[in-house]
Amino acid sequence: MLIYSIYVVTLTFDGYFGLFMEEYKLVEASRSGDRHAFGQLVDLNYKRIYRLAYQYTINHHDADDICQQTFLNAYRNITKLKKTASFSSWLYTICLNLLRKRNRQTKQSEELKSRLCYDHRHCCESSLKTELHNEVHKVIQRLPERLKVITILVLIQGLDQKHVAKIVKCSESTVSRYLDKSKAILAEKLKSFI
Repeated sequence: MLIYSIYVVTLTFDGYFGLFMEEYKLVEASRSGDRHAFGQLVDLNYKRIYRLAYQYTINHHDADDICQQTFLNAYRNITKLKKTASFSSWLYTICLNLLRKRNRQTKQSEELKSRLCYDHRHCCESSLKTELHNEVHKVIQRLPERLKVITILVLIQGLDQKHVAKIVKCSESTVSRYLDKSKAILAEKLKSFI
C-alpha cells in the first residue's frame, strides 16, 4: 500500500495521474472493440505523434502518412499492449520504428535532404528566426540516429528524460549524455546565430 501511495503521489505531482487513468480506461475499452474509445485515444495523442513525425521528416505529407500508419498499427495491435505499459510511450515506439523503417527504405541522400530543407525555408517568412529554426532542423537531421531521436523527443517534443529513456530503451543517464552531446553539436553548428 505504501508503494502504491508513493506512486500515486508521484504521478499526481507530475500531472500525469488523471491522464494516465483516462488513457488506461480508453485502452481497456479499445481492447474490447470500442472504436469510439480508440478515437479518443487518437485525439489525445495525435498532435504529439504528428510533431515527432514532422520533426523527424521535415515534411508535412510524410509526417501525416507516418502518423496515420502509427495509429493504424496501434489499432491493429492494441490487444498486444501490456496492461502495465503506457499507451503514449507505445505510440512513440511505433512511430519511431516506422520512421526508422522509412529511412532504411528510402536511404535519402544529403542532396535530397538539403532540397527539402530549402523548399521548407521558402515556404516560410524570411527572417532570422525562421533561418535559425531551419538551421536547427538541418543540424538535427544530420545527427546520428539515436542522438537525433533523443534530441527530438526531449528538446523539441518536451518529454522528460525518464519517459524518453523508456521509449528508446536506455537509462536516464544515457539520455542525459546524449543530450549533452547534442547540445554541444547544436551550439557548435549554430554559433554564427548566437
